[in-house]
Amino acid sequence: APTFESAVVTQNIEAAKGKTPNLQHLLSQGQTWQVEKEPRAE
Repeated sequence: APTFESAVVTQNIEAAKGKTPNLQHLLSQGQTWQVEKEPRAE
């Protein structure tokens, strides 16, 4: 029986078939967030 890890790896390979990695496209999709410093408790 396959291990959980090998099943996840196989699933990722199948999901990625026919797709070209493109970081610029990923970053320009509009799904962004901002990280702000928390106010200090005084």
